[in-house]
Amino acid sequence: MGATIYDVARHAGVSPSTVANVVRGTIPVSPSMRARVEA
Repeated sequence: MGATIYDVARHAGVSPSTVANVVRGTIPVSPSMRARVEA
């Protein structure tokens, strides 16, 4: 099984909602925050 939103959030040090916003692309996320989530 792959990583969950919660796993990614914990690893990146951000909230699960921030990860969801990056994945969905519906709410603008700063480039630096996007890079943390995508790393």
